[in-house]
Amino acid sequence: MNKEENKVKNVFLPIVADDLPFNAYQTRGFEFGVLYTQEKEKILPFLYSFFINVRMQKVDLGQKFNFVFDKRSWFAGYNVFQYEEFTFPVLPTQDEYIASIKEHLGNGFYGSSCFDEYYVPVKSSYQKRRFSHGFLLYGFDDTVESLYSTGYTKSGNFEKFPVKYEDMYRALWHNNARTIHYRKLNKDFEYKFDTRKCYEELHQYLNSIYIGVGHTNSEVYGYKVNDGFREYVSEVISKYKMIDIRYARFFFEHKSFMLDRLKYLKNEGYIKDYISQYETVDRIYKTVYMMLLKYNMTGNASSADRTNEMLLEANQIELSVLGEVLNDLEKCLAKDALNEYKAVLEADDRKKLRDKSRIYNVLNALQTYTDASHYLTTNEILEYLASKNITADKRALSRDIKKLIEIGIDIKISNDGIAHYNIEK
Repeated sequence: MNKEENKVKNVFLPIVADDLPFNAYQTRGFEFGVLYTQEKEKILPFLYSFFINVRMQKVDLGQKFNFVFDKRSWFAGYNVFQYEEFTFPVLPTQDEYIASIKEHLGNGFYGSSCFDEYYVPVKSSYQKRRFSHGFLLYGFDDTVESLYSTGYTKSGNFEKFPVKYEDMYRALWHNNARTIHYRKLNKDFEYKFDTRKCYEELHQYLNSIYIGVGHTNSEVYGYKVNDGFREYVSEVISKYKMIDIRYARFFFEHKSFMLDRLKYLKNEGYIKDYISQYETVDRIYKTVYMMLLKYNMTGNASSADRTNEMLLEANQIELSVLGEVLNDLEKCLAKDALNEYKAVLEADDRKKLRDKSRIYNVLNALQTYTDASHYLTTNEILEYLASKNITADKRALSRDIKKLIEIGIDIKISNDGIAHYNIEK
């Protein structure tokens, strides 16, 4: 038997593409598609520790509403997955590309990166527009020369689909994608419920704050995001524009998973029974999702007021119920854990006060010492802050200037090797 006969002709790693808790955005569906290949009873306690706090971008950059995490990627740092990546020094040939992907799939790694959907036949952008988008690969079959992926297709469904080797190569090559990221489940990871993590996420959600990695003043956090969604819906309908239905789906997924979480917490004895009350929240958000789907199809805005009223009702119920849940969870935490968390909150508040003081002093310097003919240099502003016993550096100052511009301060910037700033009076 020769080597050619010994070669593996196909590999299909297990993957789930339906009945996932989150796939409003397909990237979320990718990771849950892998996680849900395991027994749900095994992984759900761990997942119920997360997916509570949410954020809203003040400027829509593609995903206006989403979760917040204290890690740069969803499960990085928790050892749920083993990660690898492979980078070609230059764009490879089709055979080199496909061979590398097949090798990793054969070793049990799911592959992901971004490709240009203009070259992927099952995608709605095929032959219509250039669109760089993520993908997840779970298998290959040499007999039909195809790789296998999951994601949203032009049918509007999140599903499995094949991509011919030549189409995948074009999509990768035209996206200049030299790096493929790989992951597989860590078989030794223990999926345990983290009471403290759940409490902290819920506390920050109800108080509309976030103190983790990536916090920015250009985002709104927590419970207030519900109102942000309600206002978004009203504004879009008033202009007879299309609703981004991903957002409506994201919120009903958030409420549905919260309901499942409350059932778990109640059954495990962490909280009292709030199930029937929160079922109303879940039902309203699912109904709103269906109403917005209908609105997108018909353009009939007659239910706009009713949608607004329903979301107001759901949000008020949620605030009341989750406040009780938070109180119940607090009783389950050790005093040391609560004190540690309170110390973190206080430290974060002090940092915000320091930042706020620094920003206001930067603004005061610009308002006091600049005019149409006089610009302050970076060093001059830093010297002014130092005279006020405020510590800052060039990077911090650059962030402060951006924040001031974001809130509507008209700062003129000149950069001829050295940055100069002024406010015209």
